[in-house]
Amino acid sequence: MLPKDISKEHKQRLETVINYILKNLNNDISLEVLAEKANYSPFHLQKLFKQAMGESPKQYIIRMRLETAAHYLIVYGQKSITEVAYECGFSSPAVFARAFKSYFGISAEKMRQVQHQQQVIIRKESFHLKGLIDSKKIVYAEGGSKKTLKVEIKKIAEMRGIFINAPLQDETLIQQSFKDILCFADAHDMLTSDTRMLGLIYPHQDRYGTCISISKEQAIPKNTETITISGGKYAVFKVRGGVRDTFRALQIFHDQWLPDSGYKIAELFGFEVFMSNPALVVYSRLVKEVYIPLEPV
Repeated sequence: MLPKDISKEHKQRLETVINYILKNLNNDISLEVLAEKANYSPFHLQKLFKQAMGESPKQYIIRMRLETAAHYLIVYGQKSITEVAYECGFSSPAVFARAFKSYFGISAEKMRQVQHQQQVIIRKESFHLKGLIDSKKIVYAEGGSKKTLKVEIKKIAEMRGIFINAPLQDETLIQQSFKDILCFADAHDMLTSDTRMLGLIYPHQDRYGTCISISKEQAIPKNTETITISGGKYAVFKVRGGVRDTFRALQIFHDQWLPDSGYKIAELFGFEVFMSNPALVVYSRLVKEVYIPLEPV
């Protein structure tokens, strides 16, 4: 998400700002609040953010709200467009409608009506999905035969973790981020025999969270990002290969397994569990178990 040549201090402060934005998209987010989180002046934050991200904080917030809204429209068919607009931080349905049409070139109503394959193509043209999704290979394997997934339902207990963000499309940086989070956890005596390394998947936010599970009693160092993964039922399936392969599997899961399952997706992100150490093995060579949170329809 952030360029490689940015200083460690700037990177840490900007990560704090980005994580705050992504956790508060449904709230009013002012430049002054973000500057306070980063301990910069508003002017300095605006300049540094644009240099690092290629867009201003305001532009980034709007883009993330729109990408999240598109994901809501596709995943949560039971939500009205008005509900989606307010839950994604837009001041009114009219403001949302104009912004959505301007960004995607199609209305929110139309997005819901078109076939899922066309939704993928539309979203592929957005800022961060270019090059990640091969829309011709989402549902069909070579030769035109349908791909299938072996999906199991598993119940898991609530988990707590710490994480570092990595760009969703950069498998080298994903591996490096796992090395970084592992070293950090080791230095702060956070590793135990029960520690698990997890990958947090946020397809609508162009980010991948490299995560290590920790005990509920574990003290957390200052400025460390934490997450709580809800307990409950999850759909679980195995994926081999890189980020594109994970995306294809997610699309197949959504299109082919989910509609007749009696379940709907409970949260907007899933996570991965690895058969090998992701700090030692490049992402594309890992075998992953993907967990998608479920709730009854």
